[in-house]
Amino acid sequence: MNVYEKALRDLFGKSEELKDIKYTGRTCLARLDKDLRVKLQFVTTGTAGNYTAICASIINRTDGVVDKQTFRFRDMVPARAGSQAFGLQYPYIWEYNGNPEWYGQPLSTKEKQLVRDSILDYVEMYMEQDMAMPEQVM
Repeated sequence: MNVYEKALRDLFGKSEELKDIKYTGRTCLARLDKDLRVKLQFVTTGTAGNYTAICASIINRTDGVVDKQTFRFRDMVPARAGSQAFGLQYPYIWEYNGNPEWYGQPLSTKEKQLVRDSILDYVEMYMEQDMAMPEQVM
């Protein structure tokens, strides 16, 4: 299991919203309902080899991409204290000489929850909802 797959499993592996999750490389795919899938993928946002975001794509299995959104770590988690030279820093995975690793420290449990909640809030907008209204008590 590589760093990306471990990070994706830590973030989404126990999610009740995502079904039949498959992992490969920097990507995981899951079923939302009969026709919709979600693809969650580590992506760069300007610097090659610095994976600073997760792109969530909602995919209709017959018609292709319905919508997609890029979630940058810096928008979801607070900055961390870095060295004097670099000041505040945000977490990301970087590849150096073909070896990916978290820059600084991996996401904390609290940071994982912030990232998971942000992305799953978006994904849930595309999931089938039970439209039945609860019965009112008179």
